[in-house]
Amino acid sequence: MKKIFSTLIISMSLFCLNAKTVRVGYFKDGGRVMQYTSDTGKKSGFSYEYLQTLGSYTDWDFEYVYGYWDELYQKLISGEIDILTDVSYSEARSKLFSYSEFPMAQENYYLYVNKHNPDVVAENLSSLNGKTIALGKGTYQYGLLMEWLKRHDVNLNISLVPFDKVNEEEFNKGNYDLFLAIDLISNFDWEPVAKIGSSDIFVAVSKARPDLLKELNEAQTTLYISNPYYNNNLWGKYFSSTSITKRLSQNEMDWLSTKTSLNVGCFTNDFLFSPENRLNDNSGVVSFILNRLKTQFGLYDLPIKYSYYEEKEDIINALKSGEIDIAFPFLYDLYSAEENKIALSMPCLSASFSYVYIQGMSYEKFIKKVGVLRGKRAAEYFENTETSRLSEIHYYDRMDECLHALLTGEIYSVVVNTSAASSFLFGREKYRSLTMVNMDSSADLCFASDNNNKAVIPLVNKLISIINKNDLNAELIKYSIADKSYSFYDFWDDYSVFIITGILLLIILIVALVAALKYIQVLMNFDSVTHLLTRHSLKTHIKEFMNQAVEENQIFSVIIFDLDDFKQINEGFGHDVGDEVLRITSEIIQKGVSAKDKVFRWGGGEFLVLLQADKKTSEAAANRIRENIAGQVFVDNGKKFKVTISGGLSFYQPGIEYTEMLIDAEANLYEGKMKGKNVIVCSEGGLK
Repeated sequence: MKKIFSTLIISMSLFCLNAKTVRVGYFKDGGRVMQYTSDTGKKSGFSYEYLQTLGSYTDWDFEYVYGYWDELYQKLISGEIDILTDVSYSEARSKLFSYSEFPMAQENYYLYVNKHNPDVVAENLSSLNGKTIALGKGTYQYGLLMEWLKRHDVNLNISLVPFDKVNEEEFNKGNYDLFLAIDLISNFDWEPVAKIGSSDIFVAVSKARPDLLKELNEAQTTLYISNPYYNNNLWGKYFSSTSITKRLSQNEMDWLSTKTSLNVGCFTNDFLFSPENRLNDNSGVVSFILNRLKTQFGLYDLPIKYSYYEEKEDIINALKSGEIDIAFPFLYDLYSAEENKIALSMPCLSASFSYVYIQGMSYEKFIKKVGVLRGKRAAEYFENTETSRLSEIHYYDRMDECLHALLTGEIYSVVVNTSAASSFLFGREKYRSLTMVNMDSSADLCFASDNNNKAVIPLVNKLISIINKNDLNAELIKYSIADKSYSFYDFWDDYSVFIITGILLLIILIVALVAALKYIQVLMNFDSVTHLLTRHSLKTHIKEFMNQAVEENQIFSVIIFDLDDFKQINEGFGHDVGDEVLRITSEIIQKGVSAKDKVFRWGGGEFLVLLQADKKTSEAAANRIRENIAGQVFVDNGKKFKVTISGGLSFYQPGIEYTEMLIDAEANLYEGKMKGKNVIVCSEGGLK
């Protein structure tokens, strides 16, 4: 362990001994070239990041020396610092210090005008005459400006001041009209009116450090071989949004002065970009861009009018006829634009496209039959790819038709806009077997206009240059997720089979439940042995008889029968024989009354009859029933026997309750039993 630790210490010591300390000039006024807060503050900027990248190819240990340009320039010449970045080349300077073999980037120099000088416009350079400008002594920009002024016959009042006095604060105060600088490196409100020139900028190395120059050149060579576009990409990172004018040109103002509204063409049902359904909340990608147009250039009173078209050809015709001024989105296809005689703006968004296919299918198979939506961007994009030459393309009018063809095997994949597909497929049970894979490249989207209109595309290009691309992408992502709602149609499309099956099962369940309830009702209201009405249903029927008696003056009676010694029959012959006796007895009773009368199984060997008849008729019917039962012969295993029945009658009288009639009938039945059975007893003259 000690040996390993010692080896580690020695290795670290050798690394420290081999590391070179490189003194680097760090600009206090470097803006985005070298962003300065304090000597101990966080460092960033184009030159700082460039050196840090080169440092990963060398063994340099940077030591920063802070100062302004003229200070650091003199320190480089005197050897007080080893390296200085952002230095333009001149033959005279090459004798004072060395230059890297390759430039860091190319700087563009612009003439900026103070916002308090609206009379200065790029279209009329003579408007610059007599304006004031301050320039640093001995700067490269001074020579460029002198040459430019001579070429364009422009006269300025030039003040030569120390370099550190040429700063933004002086111009923001209005002490000078013009400012000469590279791509605008700050956020103050100045406008570029002319490009003065450009020059390559290099890393400058002290003549006293040829070792650093050699290592610098080797590091640059290695870096550029591995990443040929490193310089351009890094420069774009820090300066892509600089030197952008926020003013309207005279041509643009003249054109806008003729407009009562800005007429915009969109594609119908293009939910990601069309504001058709979102104008009320002022949202959506197109609305976002055009609202920025109004606020950026002060066009607050200019209404925006949207028109909608099904096909690209319809929009192109509308552009040519002047029906609309601009259209969005178009694929950034310059060849197609030239063929159709339309002009395209610079790209403002990128659209990615994907294959949607059934999980598990190979790439070689799913590209053989590809479905697209007719006239949509995905179709236009796919038709121009190399892969389309290997595919049999099928066209559909609607996405659901296209996906249905995929599910049924008519096609093997669908090419769609990735954001649109994500929204359409998200949460859809019907498409759970589908998967999606991005295509290798993406397409740029832009605005389109008639190529005879020379004002609208430059205006849109200014806007696109100003808008933060992250804001646009955020809008696109927001609406790709939220805009496509899960509708009732989607729900029905996903679950219709389950819903219909569920409804059928529910209907079957309801039918079964109704049948069960009816069966329960039968069990409750009808006796299972005799099939007569039960004691449970008596209340309903006797109330009907009572109402008829009261309202229609119809007389009725109640008879309660009871088989004599029925208990002995069950005990002597068994309950099966007893049930047979009950059934036959119930049949005899039912035959002894009319259809309008009601017969009930009252319990045990008892029966109750409601008769719509007077006392005489009821008593005769009861005795007839008694006699028929007494004459009935029953047989059990060849053994014959007879049974008798007793009965008690009660008759309706005005003002009485049905419960009183039942009590009276039971009392009469009891009296008949006491008299020796096989007898009918009724109250003389009514209730006892």
